[in-house]
Amino acid sequence: MDGKTIQKYDVAKRIDKYLESIGFFRKQEAIEAWSEGVQQRVASHRFFIVSLKPAVVLMTPYDFGRTENKSINDLASVLNDRHLISTCLVNGYHYGRSVPEEETYKWFSPDLRTEIQPVQRTEGSFRIAGDSVILTFGSTKTNEYYLIEREK
Repeated sequence: MDGKTIQKYDVAKRIDKYLESIGFFRKQEAIEAWSEGVQQRVASHRFFIVSLKPAVVLMTPYDFGRTENKSINDLASVLNDRHLISTCLVNGYHYGRSVPEEETYKWFSPDLRTEIQPVQRTEGSFRIAGDSVILTFGSTKTNEYYLIEREK
């Protein structure tokens, strides 16, 4: 590292700003909740921050079902205590070195300005390759979660 401290809350803000800039929030289902004057939405994905520098976010499919008669907590579907609030999404962002086991993943990086794209899968493992980062997962699993490994 370069000696600078990375605040995870700043990463969440950068992710929000990036998703807003590409119009992602407008495509998600709006719910009858507001925060700081912003209508809340629920995304059809869960988000996992798996690298802080550069920030890399993995997306997994998330079927929240019908929104009627569900609380914000039910819609958010928080998996653990490693969760950050989003300005626009009740889903928010999980963070850490693992992701739930799924068949497909998408990824993006607000720092690398990558588009949301599928994660490459080869020989049973997944690989994310950006200008300054290579992440792999799928070979090491604990309790239905894949551990993220950094190559570069």
